[in-house]
Amino acid sequence: MPAEFFDDPGLPKFDVMEEVEIGDLSNVKEEKDLLPPTQDVVFVIKRAKIKANDDNTYRQIGLQLNIENGIQVGDELKWKNKPMFQDVCYYADANKYTKDFFKKRQHLVALTQLCSALGEDLKNVRLTDGFLMSLGGKRIKGTITQRMNSFTTKDGTQVNEMKNEIKNFKKADVNV
Repeated sequence: MPAEFFDDPGLPKFDVMEEVEIGDLSNVKEEKDLLPPTQDVVFVIKRAKIKANDDNTYRQIGLQLNIENGIQVGDELKWKNKPMFQDVCYYADANKYTKDFFKKRQHLVALTQLCSALGEDLKNVRLTDGFLMSLGGKRIKGTITQRMNSFTTKDGTQVNEMKNEIKNFKKADVNV
């Protein structure tokens, strides 16, 4: 290609790289760590963002939580600073989510525990950009659990796999 092709202001800019032969990727599969169920794990909140389903009827806070000091497994300390991700529901449209679970506000239990762990006034909870930004660096405790995650892929394959969840948020001793 002529050099002026790369200088065309109408085209996106990119770095030119030398070819790298990667080889056969057909057998590369993702390996997921499945952590053992563990109570009172101290986490540092690294990031919090809002997530919603396509029709905006179910909204969650997406948390990135890093395990602060690791988990003791036998004589070995593992997973120090390991990032984990947990979604915490804060809104479910009452017109779409009509089961008793939602009517009784059970979808808000994790949010209640999270706010309590953060020292928030449970009688006046407000989610704002400022609140989400303030979560970075705060420490909380939680229980790592395991549950079966069943879903169907886009090509119709049924998948059943174990997955970690973080529940039972509590105050950590000190927030820095």
